[in-house]
Formats: sequence, C-alpha cells, structure tokens
Amino acid sequence: MPAAIDVSVIVPAYNEVRSIGATLDDVLAYFDGKGMRAEVVVVVDGDDGTAELVAERARLDPHRRFAQRHYCRRIATRGQRCGH
Repeated sequence: MPAAIDVSVIVPAYNEVRSIGATLDDVLAYFDGKGMRAEVVVVVDGDDGTAELVAERARLDPHRRFAQRHYCRRIATRGQRCGH
C-alpha cells in the first residue's frame, strides 16, 4: 500500500518546459525537508513539451506521485470541445 499523501500541490504550467523541472525539484525538496509526502498536480496549458517532460519525470521516479491535467481555454464558440 502506498504511503499516504500529506499535501497536494497544484502547479499551473503554460509553456514551462524550460523551468518545470526546477519547479518540481524545488517543490519536492521543500516538502521532503519538512518530512511530508507531496503529490504534485501539474495543470498544463500549452504545447511546448511541458506535459511530456512531466510524464517522463513520473516514469523515472515511481516513488513520487505526479499527475497532470490539461486545461483547455474556451475562446471560440460556446459548446466547442477541447482538442485534448
């Protein structure tokens, strides 16, 4: 049974492929230092590779819990569906 999560952190990310790795490292280091287990939810809005980088981090670090959600801005007509 996996360890209980102490805190969930939501990280909004719009085209953050250059900085999301450092952001995740900082968030996890902070809670590790407090002896807390963190779940990180990255809300991706953009297509620069941020989602793929987060997925790769999750694959490489199975002891951590990463989740990602795609956000779709509704700019056009009402009722239009997201492409994700």
